[in-house]
Amino acid sequence: MQIRIAQPETLNRRGTLMPALAIAILVAGGAVAFVLDALWLSTAQRELKTAADAAALAAGQRMASDDLLRIDLDSPQKAGFVREVARKAALLNRAVGREVAVSIDPHVDIRFGRPIVNLNTGSTTFIETDYFPTTVVVATHCNRKNGNPVSLFMPYLTGMATADVTAISEASISNQVSAVRPMENANVPAWPLAILELDGGEQDDWSSAIEGRSGQDLFGWDHENKRVINSPDGIPEIVLRSGNSQRLGNIRIVDINTSLRDDALENQFLNGWSEDDLEEFGSELGFENGPLTLNATDDFLGMPYTELRKQIGQERVVLLYRESPPAEYTSTPSVLTTRLVSIRLLEITELGDEIELIVQPTVIATRTAVLSEQRPDAPKNPYIYRLAITQ
Repeated sequence: MQIRIAQPETLNRRGTLMPALAIAILVAGGAVAFVLDALWLSTAQRELKTAADAAALAAGQRMASDDLLRIDLDSPQKAGFVREVARKAALLNRAVGREVAVSIDPHVDIRFGRPIVNLNTGSTTFIETDYFPTTVVVATHCNRKNGNPVSLFMPYLTGMATADVTAISEASISNQVSAVRPMENANVPAWPLAILELDGGEQDDWSSAIEGRSGQDLFGWDHENKRVINSPDGIPEIVLRSGNSQRLGNIRIVDINTSLRDDALENQFLNGWSEDDLEEFGSELGFENGPLTLNATDDFLGMPYTELRKQIGQERVVLLYRESPPAEYTSTPSVLTTRLVSIRLLEITELGDEIELIVQPTVIATRTAVLSEQRPDAPKNPYIYRLAITQ
């Protein structure tokens, strides 16, 4: 007679649990692989977008440059130079551990254009062109086409060894500027100076010397080496004098909430206009509601001269003014300021009891510029642009 010994129930189930456990481990591993890959691709996307933003902003900054003030500007040639600026800016960034490279070939990774508004319908059409563009679009890639796809963690589980990732950034410039307004941690890059707008007499004035191009062209600015050069650069200059007891000058220091105190003026020459400085103007300074009368002085000796000497080559927003009212009609010296422009200081000299400055117009792209939303047909400011990421 055979005796049959009963086996424990757990031993009978082992054969059925092991496949289920293997499947569970495989599913869990696949889920972990998908999560890791998703995080890795998200990181790649974020890093590519950072590189694209940096390249677009660098390109936009270079689009809004002094070249726009030259009458012989070769716009397509400049577009090629701006593409190179964008390429270098992208290369300063990394995505998934590699440099971010973009093509400088036209109509590939860096595209230029400008919006055209239909006045009848109000619709806007974007036209791609290298001629005087106002918008740049930069695409950055990690993909198979460029030979740098993103490698994934567990291709044996997901069935995917690599993936393509692309990021796009768009930056635009606009000079339909109505005012300037400080932002958090960003003062207006400005000096508390005003230049004579129109004289018609013996003094140099902005309208004739700069906009009428009657000013001399003896100096230039070397962007590469950041220095003034003694050779023409195609942009006229204006000679400014503070004046003395015998004659009026064509430049003034204006009171932008400083009461013309040395300590407050020194801060503005160094740091520009803050929110506190423009509080009395409603937080922004502009001329859509007409000219502004500001207290002023022609005393540049001492601190103003010393501070400006330190800032040769710097570019800043300043004001234009009309001739001062006769002293007998005002309790304090004042000027009627009319609009915003921007200048680069090339030279400053002390001549006895007055100061002489040589400046040229420049183009400033700043996020503190305020665009005219109320008047889409408002005049454009050739010297001040707003630069912003628009996509």
